[in-house]
Amino acid sequence: MKDYNLEEHRWFAQLYEARASWIPAYFSDILMGGLLRTTSLSESENNYFGKFTNHHCSLVEFMAQYNSAIREQRHRQSKLNAENEGSYPETKTPLSIEKHAARVYTVNIFYEFQQEVWDASFKCHIIDKNTLGDIWTYQVEETSGKFFEVIEIPRTEQIECACKNFNRVGILCKHVLQVMKTRWYETIPQMYIVSRWTRDACAQPLYDVPWAKRTKIPKATKTTKVANQLWNEFYNCMGLVNGWPDKMDKMLATLQQLKKDLENERQQTQEGANNESVFERLVGSSRPSDIQIKPPKVAKNKGSGKKLKRNREKATTNNQKKKERTCNICDLPKHNSRTCLVKLA
Repeated sequence: MKDYNLEEHRWFAQLYEARASWIPAYFSDILMGGLLRTTSLSESENNYFGKFTNHHCSLVEFMAQYNSAIREQRHRQSKLNAENEGSYPETKTPLSIEKHAARVYTVNIFYEFQQEVWDASFKCHIIDKNTLGDIWTYQVEETSGKFFEVIEIPRTEQIECACKNFNRVGILCKHVLQVMKTRWYETIPQMYIVSRWTRDACAQPLYDVPWAKRTKIPKATKTTKVANQLWNEFYNCMGLVNGWPDKMDKMLATLQQLKKDLENERQQTQEGANNESVFERLVGSSRPSDIQIKPPKVAKNKGSGKKLKRNREKATTNNQKKKERTCNICDLPKHNSRTCLVKLA
């Protein structure tokens, strides 16, 4: 702005005042999932949903087309999951940490991680390291001449780089991988594996059972807490009886008997329940004793009363009435020319 004398420009001045909202350097400590790297992610979503909807759609049409788009996305996701099962992408280096990433990450995320491993192996090297207690500090130099400081705590496997790539994207940078390569890391530490980039990111169970430690579902209601305890007790029992056929048969018989008792109780409850109790369970509240809000009186506006006719309609109706027949001789009604008294006289 100084070079081009734009310091007094109103639009540039406002943009500079809001620099903390759009400059990526201010978001180095926030996990953005790579959103700040490119706008192609949002553009691809807009293009995808644009194939199904347009600005002429009504609300009902929009919801129908939106559900079709979601179904197609889920179909593609299921297809990708089926392709990833049992197959891993090819590695470029013999490093164990790269093989571990191929088993953990999805294919697209692994290719990004693989590029970082490749750059760490051939474009970075450590020029200095020192220690202060349990903390190790490394100076990593790139082939471009840039320097980055990496801090490691071996006891807790905590490692951080000054570039903040992991904090921003969720993938370890080449500087950290260079230090891990030097320190003979076999796998990626668990704290640096972001669950949204893994193969089982969408395969999370409903409740936080023991074999799913990463599930973070808030236990807001009492029903959810009891359901969690049931799942925990069930899997604990499964682990205890594993390898004992007699105990497994006993546990199976107990569960089957419990299932029959619950089915009988549910059937008796349904038979004895009236319509009012069914609606109360469906709505989730009981009927109040004093009903103050009543349905309004419905005014009948169809099939009641007669239509008011205008003068033109009345005149047309009168003209269309059937004229009474009269005699040709005397022009009087209720007889004809053969019985006319005038003719007979």
